[in-house]
Parts: sequence; structure tokens; C-alpha cells
Amino acid sequence: MNAEAKKIQLAVMWHMHQPDYREAGSQSMVLPWVRLHALKDYYDMPARLRAFPSVKQTFNVVPSMIEQIECYLSGDWSDRELDLFKVAADQLTSEQKETILESFFMAPPETMIRPYNRYAALYEDYRSIAPKELIHRWNASDWRDLQFWRQLSWFDPLIRREDPEIQSLFDQGVHFSEDQKVPLLDRMMHWIGRSVEIYRELQDSGQIEVSVTPYYHPILPLLIDPSSTHEAMPGASLHANNQCHPEDARAQMEKAIAFYEQRYGRKPRGVWPSEGSVSQAVADLMQDLGIEWFASDEAILGRSIGSVLSPSPGKIKGDRYRLYYPYRVNSGKGPAMVFRDHALSDLVGFDYHQHWEPRAAAKDFIAQLHSIRDHWEGEGVPLVTVILDGENCWEYYPNDGEEFLNTLYAALEEDPTIESVTVSEGIASRKCESIDRLSAGSWINGNFHIWIGEEADRKGWFLVEEARKTLVQAQTGGGIDKATLQKAWEEIYIAEGSDWYWWFGDTHSTEQIGHFDRMFRQHLIHVYELLGMRAPGELLLPIEKPKKQAAIRLESEFPSPPQIDGKESHYYEWKSAIEFEPAGQSGAMKSAEQSGVQRIYYGGDQENFYLRVDTEPGLTKREGENTWEVSVTNPASLRLRFSPEKDGYQAAKTEESKDANSSQAKWSNIEREGLRAMGKNLFEACIPWSELNAEEADSISFYLTRSNQKGESEMIPSLSTLTLKRPGRASVTRPWFP
Repeated sequence: MNAEAKKIQLAVMWHMHQPDYREAGSQSMVLPWVRLHALKDYYDMPARLRAFPSVKQTFNVVPSMIEQIECYLSGDWSDRELDLFKVAADQLTSEQKETILESFFMAPPETMIRPYNRYAALYEDYRSIAPKELIHRWNASDWRDLQFWRQLSWFDPLIRREDPEIQSLFDQGVHFSEDQKVPLLDRMMHWIGRSVEIYRELQDSGQIEVSVTPYYHPILPLLIDPSSTHEAMPGASLHANNQCHPEDARAQMEKAIAFYEQRYGRKPRGVWPSEGSVSQAVADLMQDLGIEWFASDEAILGRSIGSVLSPSPGKIKGDRYRLYYPYRVNSGKGPAMVFRDHALSDLVGFDYHQHWEPRAAAKDFIAQLHSIRDHWEGEGVPLVTVILDGENCWEYYPNDGEEFLNTLYAALEEDPTIESVTVSEGIASRKCESIDRLSAGSWINGNFHIWIGEEADRKGWFLVEEARKTLVQAQTGGGIDKATLQKAWEEIYIAEGSDWYWWFGDTHSTEQIGHFDRMFRQHLIHVYELLGMRAPGELLLPIEKPKKQAAIRLESEFPSPPQIDGKESHYYEWKSAIEFEPAGQSGAMKSAEQSGVQRIYYGGDQENFYLRVDTEPGLTKREGENTWEVSVTNPASLRLRFSPEKDGYQAAKTEESKDANSSQAKWSNIEREGLRAMGKNLFEACIPWSELNAEEADSISFYLTRSNQKGESEMIPSLSTLTLKRPGRASVTRPWFP
């Protein structure tokens, strides 16, 4: 071990962000998430550090989010959900009650509803009684208690300890009165205000650094040049009439810098480009604007330096040590860059809350850092950068992540070998390596699929382009005052934000997609209204098609191959796959329960077919229960068997014949590079298409076979097959990814 590397530096950045929920015409917040997260995350995340003075961190804020908080504090804006809280419970209409039922239980039940007895009891009624009946069954006290618990459950435990009035409401728990609403609203506004002030306070004390994101959270590379999509996704479709608008990217950045200087009293040193989305043009923009550093994901670093940074949490294999240096773009003459350790960041964001007890998770995180420290062979001290969402993951942790964070921070303070630093401190303490040209991509699979990869995304971009073109023509023609033009440009900038495209398409889903769809189109409609024009009819129709029943997908092409290791290596690893739930198949519930299969994921790229099977824990203990068979019925009749071995699985294949699917079929072991399988409760396999006799554009039909709890062989699906079309060369979109 390098003697100098007996220490390690840790730079953690929490990204604080919500979409813009403002409806300018009515001066109302359509959705409540900025307010709720201000109470649950925006204050306590930095404030918690005061108890751990040697722990330094970086917080990234989005200007449009802070602006929304300021709208709440002004008293001039309403919140539609908060308006429902203010209505006296005995005056609620049936329509208002229906709306309350739709939204007031919108939180993870295990961590934010069931811990509170009264809220849990109301939730059980909601789950078991039809809404129309519940509207008439509950009395005013029931509705009022629900009004209160919707607000209270979003107060972080740290606020409860600091605010006796809030704690007293938790202690009361039931039979709230109308007279208690105004005091709760007053305390709510107090803490929403503190959620902004705390950042300036801790920045000025030197414990945190505050960085910034482009104003309305746009994907900068797509604004500067949509064709940068092809660098990360060769062959990807672009929206019709796509144009380059580097001036919009600059405007979003300049607005963010000006906003930061006004609120924080200094120019920002660092930038987290929205979703870690970067390109060489973004690097040039950052240099031109005088930004000292910006950040992205390890996938972008690997492509930029032509190196494979094999993901291995807590270990350093091959060139992975290169992840733990800071860099300078533009051949060492531009701003500095750091790149997030994808695996460590995802452990906190997606994995620990699902599979770990909070204190054990914190200890594991420290152990991962120790392993990097102990295996370090590079020069100097490694700088490990962890960047993730600072708000949305915590509602899935017990007590809003308090046990995990407090245990982690205490361990960091007590460990003399780990130095917590801000990003600027980490960069300043060492010489930066050089990047000649920065590759294009984001933190998700190293590409832009989420924001431009689906037809609904591209339709959204087309509508923005049409509205923008109309605005430019009106501005050039004259006759419209400067203030009105500026309002219209703000609507364009808002519509360029990433969040609309995050929800468009099938990659992500939300019960509130209708709200997002309407808000997006309303911003563009307002552009035309400001110009004194009638909006095109297509803006009156939803972008998203109704999803009453999920369509049967036959095609799924992985933008980057999953890592076959028997675990979910990162959150988006299988997001491109087709997902099948046996329990969701009509008449298959009993079969799913017997075999223990919860979900099947499958898809492919040009070279391989990928399969993942999730099973219930504890159902793989009997000998032979980990043996899986993939039975292919088209284009050829054959079976592949995966039998467990010490270090994975032995694959075997039936000889092709008319009897391939009979009990008399002959099996032969397959020893081939590229065919591999791993895992128990999460089984993953990579199978070259040639082993399935599938040519380009062929459709394969298959089912799985596994022993159930009685030792009987069961087919999954029980009454049909799963189908997938092999991707052809013309549609290849596979980028490099570690």
C-alpha cells in the first residue's frame, strides 16, 4: 500500500432539486413536493452536519427550486394540496374528499404512514374500503386527522426535536381540532424559511460548499446540439425540426450564476450540470463562464480517457484507480472535474434502504472506503466522490435516514484516515489529471435516453421548438414590449427543463403524469397567449397516451449491458428490459406463489440476450432449487439449463431435434466465453444470440422452468410464452459503459 495513501478523502455532494410546479396564471403550486421536501430534507440535511463539525460536504441547489420556496414565503402563492388542508373538515365537499384520498396517502407506507398509529389506521381503511363508500363512512374527525397527518409525516425528526409545537402534535396523534391548523401553518412557513437560510449560514461558516445547476434544470448538451445524443447513443432518433440553441444553454447558466450571487453573496465555484449531463461543448461553456469545477459520472470519465473503469464497490481493479483523481478539461487548461463513484452513490440512493439495517449500512459504507484506501496504488491520496439526490431516497429509510446519516457522520468524525472535504477542497489539495476531450453523456447509463430516447420525449422537444420559433419570429417582427417577451422566454426556458422528459415515455412512471403533461403544455400555450396568438391544437391534447392497460412489449434493446453478478449493480441496470410479473398474469397467482418467482426481466443488445429472475428470499435453500431452464420454442426448439456450481452456474444445452423439449433430450455442457450466469434470489444470465439460433430481427419465444416448493417442475408463464425481437444492426444504440 502506498504509504501516503493511508488516508482517503471523501467528497459528498447532495443534489437538491424538484421540478417547477408553478402555474403562473393562477399563482398556485400544482403539486406540493417542494414544500414537503423543504420540511423533510432541505433543512435537516445541512443542519444535521452542525453536530459533526469536521464533516464537510457540498450541496447543489437548483435556482428554480429555491425560487419556488421563496414564492411560498411571499404569501402570494397558493398550494392546491395545502388549500385542502385549510378547509374545515366538516365543510369538505365530496369532490374535495376524492382529491384528498387520491393524494394524501402518496408516500411510502412502511416508513411514512405505518409508523404513526392513527395515519396507519386511516390508511388501512383507504386500502380496504371503496372511495365512494369511505367518503360517507368517515366523520369530520377522521378527515381532519388525515389532513393533519399528511402534513406531519413530512416533518423530519430533527425539526420535531427542535420545535416543541410540532412535537406536541405528534404526541397528540389523534382528534386534532380546526384551531390547531393555523399554528401548524405558521410553524410550517418558519421551517420552510429555515430550509433556505441554513445553506448560507453553513457556507459562510466553511462547513459546506454550495454549488448550482442551470436555472430550470435543462440537459445542456441537448440544448447546445441535439446531435450530441449520437455520441452517447449512435443511431438514436432525434425530434423533428431539431435545432442547436447554445444561446439557451448560456442563458440558463447565466441566470443561475446571477441568482446564486444574489442569494449567497459570491459567485459559485462549482456546477452539477443537470443529471450530470455533459459534452465537450458544455466544458467549453463552463470555461467561458469562469466556472472553477463541474462534475459528472464515472461512465463519462471512462469514455473520455479511453479506459474501462470496471465497477467494483470498495475495490480497485484495472484502471479503476483513475476514478479517484480530479481532472481538468480542455487538455488541462479548463475547469476541474470530479466524477462520481457510481456504485457507492447508488448504494446510498437505491440499495441500502432496501436490503440493510441503517446502522449496518453506514458501517458498510465506511468499510467500502477502507477497502479503496487499502487497495490504493496510485499517487497521493485518493479522492472518492459520491454524488446523489439529497432528498428522494430518504423517505424509504426509517426516520428519514436519521440513523443511517448520524451513524455515518459519527464514523467519519472518529476515523482519522478519512477526511471529509468539499469538492473545491478536494480539487485544491492535489494536481489534476488532464482530459483532452470530454465525452457526451449523463449519469444514467452514460447517455441521454431518458430525455430524448422515446417518442413522447421527442414530441415534447418538437413542441418546444415550434413555440420557440414562433417567439423568435415575433421578437424579430417587433411590436411586443420587452417585459412580455421576457415572460415568453421564461416559459420556453421552463419547458426546456429535464423533468418533463423524465416522466414522458415508459422508462419512468408516476400517478401524477397527467399533471406533468398538462403543466408542460400550459407553459407552451402561455407563450402563444403572451404573443397574442392562438396556441396550436396539438397543445390541447395530452402528449402521453392513456395507459389504462400496459401494452405488450416485443422489443427491448439495452443501451448498455447489465453486469452479470447476481445483484442489482445500479438502479438503471435493467430499466430498459421488458418486465413480466407472473402474479399479474390472469390465473397465475397460485403458480407464482408456488415457484417463488416475483419478476422476470429480459431484453438484449446486438450480441446477447439478457435475463434476470427475482425470487422470494428463502426459497433457494433446497438442493436443485437454483437450477433454471430456459425453454425456447421459436425460432428453434431447444433448452438451456443453468445448474449451480461453486462459482456460478454450469450451462448445458439440448441437442437440436424434434425431441428437444422432451424428457429424452440429450444434454451437452456449454463452455463458451460470453455465456454466464450468477445469483440466487436474483438470477442473472447473459446468453449469446447464437446459442438461441436467433438471427437479426428474429423473434424468440421462451418460458422458464423451475422446481416449486413441492419439487414439481413449473412453467413460467404457466399458459403462454414470453417473446422478444432480437435487435438488428440498423437500430444499434449501444454506447460504452463500464
